[in-house]
Amino acid sequence: MIIHRAHSLTYHRCLVLFHKTVCLQSALLRPSMHCFSTSQHATCWADMLSEDNRHRTSTILKNTQWGLMPSKSEKYNRAAVLVPLCTVNGVPSVLFTQRSLQLKRNRGQISFPGGKSDGTDRDDIHTALREAWEEIGLVPRSVDVWTTMSSAIDRYKMLVTPVVGNCGEVQLNSLKLNESEVVNVFALSLEYLCNPAASGYTLFCSKHSYSLPVWHHHHLNMDTHQVGKCERIHPLDDSTYFSIDKTQNPCQVQVPRIWGWTALILHHVLRAMAQEHYSLRPRQPTKKKTAVLKR
Repeated sequence: MIIHRAHSLTYHRCLVLFHKTVCLQSALLRPSMHCFSTSQHATCWADMLSEDNRHRTSTILKNTQWGLMPSKSEKYNRAAVLVPLCTVNGVPSVLFTQRSLQLKRNRGQISFPGGKSDGTDRDDIHTALREAWEEIGLVPRSVDVWTTMSSAIDRYKMLVTPVVGNCGEVQLNSLKLNESEVVNVFALSLEYLCNPAASGYTLFCSKHSYSLPVWHHHHLNMDTHQVGKCERIHPLDDSTYFSIDKTQNPCQVQVPRIWGWTALILHHVLRAMAQEHYSLRPRQPTKKKTAVLKR
C-alpha cells in the first residue's frame, strides 16, 4: 500500500477524468492479455511501434482528455514533455529521466524529458524536443513525432502538453545528461510496463480520497547481468530495464517508482498503444482512507 496526503484538488479532478476516460476506452476495446505462441510473443511487442499501431494510438490519444482542462478566462505559462517511445537492444521500451536533487520542484522523481516553453519555441512539439535535447542530448531529428495529447493544468498552474514520439533505437551510453537537471536516464520495456505485477495504485488522502496509477520497484525479482556498459535487468518474466547509471552496483539495482503525472500520462499512452496487453483498470476509491487499493 502506498498512501499520500494530497495538497490540492487537482489530482482529484484528474482522477475523475482518469476513471471516465478509461471506462470509455474499455467499452470500445476487448483486450486479450497474452500472446499465444512463442513467435507471436516476440512479434506482438515489436508491433507496438508499427505504422498501423502508430495510427491507432495517435487517433485515440488525440481524443483523450487526461487531466484538468484550462480555463478560457485565465492565461497560463506553457510547458511540454516528450513521451519517448524507443527500442533498446531491439526491445520496445519507454525512456524516462530521474530529476536532479538540485531542482526546486519534484527533485529526484521520475519524469519524461520536458520543461517550460520559451520565446524561441514554435509550438509544443518544438518545446518538448528542445528540452529533451538540453536534458539528455536526444537529437530532435531522431524523434518521429506521433501525436500531441490534450493540454492539462498541473499543480503549479502550468499548461502541460505531452508529445508522443518514437526515438527509434537508442544507445543509452551515447546520451549526454545535463547533470544540473537529470541524474539518470533509463528505459523500461513495454512488456514490463504492461506486466500486471509491476503496477498498481497510490491512495491519496485528503478531503476527497482518490487513487492514481503507479509503477513500483518492490515487486521485482531481479536476475542481473551486464550488457556492455549498459545494465540489463530481467524482473519477473521477460521484462527489461536499461540504465546508464555507471555508479550503480548492478546487483543492487531497483527500478524507481513512477507516479504522479508521469504515471498518469504513461497509463493513457499504454491504454492506447498496448490495448491487448495492458490491463490496469480504474478502481473507485473507498471512503476509508486506510484502505488498500490493489489491482
